[in-house]
Amino acid sequence: MSKTTKALAALGVVAGLGVAALPISASAAVINNGVTMHDGVGTDDATNKYDGTQDGNVSDTVTVRTEIKDTLTLTIVGADDGEGTTENHLVLLGTDGELKNGGNGTGSATVNVATNNLGGYKVNMNGEATGFNGQTNAGQKFAPIADNTTAFPTTGASVFGYQTTKEDAVTNVTLANANWNGIKDTPALIATGAAATEAAGDTFTITFQAHASESQAADIYDEVVTITATTNL
Repeated sequence: MSKTTKALAALGVVAGLGVAALPISASAAVINNGVTMHDGVGTDDATNKYDGTQDGNVSDTVTVRTEIKDTLTLTIVGADDGEGTTENHLVLLGTDGELKNGGNGTGSATVNVATNNLGGYKVNMNGEATGFNGQTNAGQKFAPIADNTTAFPTTGASVFGYQTTKEDAVTNVTLANANWNGIKDTPALIATGAAATEAAGDTFTITFQAHASESQAADIYDEVVTITATTNL
């Protein structure tokens, strides 16, 4: 309220003493049954004390911000890893890593993927261009098994392949193909996660298997397999 308005309000209190003829402005206080009335924005309490401090409503904003970085981890454990192994995970096929002619051998690796990415993730796998071949004689090979093979062969030519499996409780993971497949020398999709994972991540298993023909030459056969996880955009 301006100084002029305050002055007029004071005159209004004593209007009964002979100054009622003085003009009262539109924003002045008037007396109604002995109570001072104000046409400004404010309040009168029980003692007729006028509070004009509530004339305005002023606001501003503050932005509260933090950032959670995109995270992705891939953990692999080979069935035959030594204590403290963190890379070059080992999977041996056969009894203590020995495969008999005409026989089959299997081994597995456990894969765990954890991410906070809402789009989830995908996992690709590829082998070496040389394939599953002999260390001494690189020309000796196990051929990649035909994709989508339902039952791994126990007779015939030497073949090598893999199968992915998961527990029923792992609902976030979708396997690209649950049957036996050959390992490609370029990245091939083996599993996807539909959404961000729990802190413990999603776990699935890759089982490798080889069948040796009756005439497969003696040698140590191996292949380095690369497993890669990426987030979905």
